[in-house]
Amino acid sequence: MLINDYEMALRLLLACILGGIVGWEREKIHKPAGLRTHILVALGAALVTIVSMYAFTSFNYANKDPGRIAANIVTGIGFLGAGTIMREGTSVKGLTTAASIWVVAAIGMAVATGMYYSALITTFLVFLTLDGFFEKLLFRNQQLLKVSITHEFKLREIGEIFERHGIAMKHVSILPIKISNDIPVEFRIRVPKNIDYIRVLEEIVNIDGVTMKESMILHRQ
Repeated sequence: MLINDYEMALRLLLACILGGIVGWEREKIHKPAGLRTHILVALGAALVTIVSMYAFTSFNYANKDPGRIAANIVTGIGFLGAGTIMREGTSVKGLTTAASIWVVAAIGMAVATGMYYSALITTFLVFLTLDGFFEKLLFRNQQLLKVSITHEFKLREIGEIFERHGIAMKHVSILPIKISNDIPVEFRIRVPKNIDYIRVLEEIVNIDGVTMKESMILHRQ
């Protein structure tokens, strides 16, 4: 069944709004794909879906499939999302933003097909996820831990302590050596709420050749 121009414009506008909500969250923490990118992805996905559903209804093709064009959106967005992924040393950044671009395309497609409720609920859940709501339920705030070690092998012992307590290492940086021969190391870790973090720090300090310099709470990255 065809839709009128008013409803088509409404769907495109709603796709822009929902994509913009997700993009605003990415924009405020300075991610490579922000407000404009997410709006354009949602809008483009919605338009392509509308075209695939309604533009060719007047043609009598025995094997016509309205989902064929829309299916290619997923492939195209995959290439776009790959552009936000960057590798720095042993760490990879941008995966979450790439995932947000992919799901925004899905939101745009849902709006275009008239699945407004599903699109609204998905946008709400995506925003909560990106804002760290579910992580806050399960984990403490992300912690920054700075230590000095006498040898790189000490990293394995620290890593074993983190693994034993179920602490996830989000990022590890070996900083430039300035004064002594000790190696300064910076850990960004995520600590479960049921873990005694003070005890973890005591275990790390008790490692021979490890000196703790600083431990502080970070804002969400």
